[in-house]
Amino acid sequence: MTQTHTKTMTRKNPGPLPVILQALLILFVTFRCHKNDETVVAEFNGQKITLEEFRLSYLDIVKQPGTFDSPELRENFLDELITRRILSTEAEAMGLHRDEKLKYRIEAYRNKCMRGAHYERVIRSQIHIDETDVAEAYLFTQEKRRIRHLFAETREQADSLYRLLKSGAPFDSLAAGVFHDPALSGNGGDLGWVDWSQLDYEMAMTSFRQKVNAYSEPVRSRWGYHIVQVTDTRKNPLITRQQYEAEKNKARALLENKIGDFRAQCMLETMMDDVKIQVFPRIMQAVGDQLALQLDRSPSAMDAMNEMQLSDAEVLKLQTSLWDMRREALARIDGKSFTVGEFISALTFVPYDAVVQSYRSALNFAFRDFVLTERAKAMHLDRDREVRLKTGLYREYMLQSGLRKRLVQNAAADTVEIRKAWDEARETRFRNMPFDSVKTYIGKELLKEKRREAVPRYIRNILAGTDVKLYPERIHEYYDAVYRKTDGNGR
Repeated sequence: MTQTHTKTMTRKNPGPLPVILQALLILFVTFRCHKNDETVVAEFNGQKITLEEFRLSYLDIVKQPGTFDSPELRENFLDELITRRILSTEAEAMGLHRDEKLKYRIEAYRNKCMRGAHYERVIRSQIHIDETDVAEAYLFTQEKRRIRHLFAETREQADSLYRLLKSGAPFDSLAAGVFHDPALSGNGGDLGWVDWSQLDYEMAMTSFRQKVNAYSEPVRSRWGYHIVQVTDTRKNPLITRQQYEAEKNKARALLENKIGDFRAQCMLETMMDDVKIQVFPRIMQAVGDQLALQLDRSPSAMDAMNEMQLSDAEVLKLQTSLWDMRREALARIDGKSFTVGEFISALTFVPYDAVVQSYRSALNFAFRDFVLTERAKAMHLDRDREVRLKTGLYREYMLQSGLRKRLVQNAAADTVEIRKAWDEARETRFRNMPFDSVKTYIGKELLKEKRREAVPRYIRNILAGTDVKLYPERIHEYYDAVYRKTDGNGR
């Protein structure tokens, strides 16, 4: 294919930029393309990819562990976006968009995007932080705390634990009684050394404001309630004003995110108090049995880094095992049916550790997300520009993935091709080896090569003679501005 650049671009690797922290990822999300959302970064076959589409897709790349933003990575990913769009267009022409399993997954993703838009409108827009808050948060990012805790699922249970502590009950003895985990019950609820960024808002602020050996009143996290005791501290004693100015925007973003998560959690708890849920035991039991049977891997730290909490294979296993029940109502929530098919797809965005913790935990998350989605629909957030863009990009991704799989699966090596490969190598690799003795081996090797080349060959055929215009400098200008905003000093 012919590629045209608006200026001469070289694709040399300048080395990775500094490690992208969580705060920088937040800024990648919140720093918008306000001036011109339709800035074009690639044109081909009468189609365009905009800077906004690139930004929304690229975020999934840079947040992966071990991945570093760089001009080279951006340009390579732009090529990938072009490939995705070409393949998704072909997949739609083949009718792959009619697949019902795919429709469930796209709808679940759209719902997730609407919940994100609801958060931006209702929660994040109401967060206001002053310089004093930012300075405190920055200092906390330069410190560590060693903490131990007691955990309770309800406020009443936590209050009871707190009263026992106040009356002289040993912390270690209470921990032995509240934790099922042998490690926590045996070590007095010790979590070891933690960073401020690792903890939910109330637990983080309490732990880092608290004096050593004092224990807190019950504080809330997304999992329940905690009583926290700080047993030791570590601080960075060499903090300069210059360091603070360079890093304060990252601290601000982290603090805003923590506050936002906390307020969203409070809103959800209040919201669910008024929700009426009717469940259907027979369907619930059947789904629960399959959930326990199909999802058996252990949670890992990597799960938190992934937007999708279930792999494609895991979703397919659940869909296949429960497909005949997909339209059955698992529950009625405020009078609206929540079907088995919707539940399976919704699990993709439920924290995996909650899914494997218990069926009840998975249901609670899914019911909450259903209610929040309905609130977002009532606000017409299905029409939100970013919701529509993200959903369209996800639809493209899923369609092209389906076509890739089909192309690979359809690759084949027939007897004529196998014999030709034998003829070409019979005087070198296969000297004195009869065709019948090596045809199976040659067939497997040829099939591997055909599968490896199936997608690239398909793309080359479609783009033969096509003029592809790339404008990577527009992408680099945008991300240079993101970094200037992050550094605070334009460094």
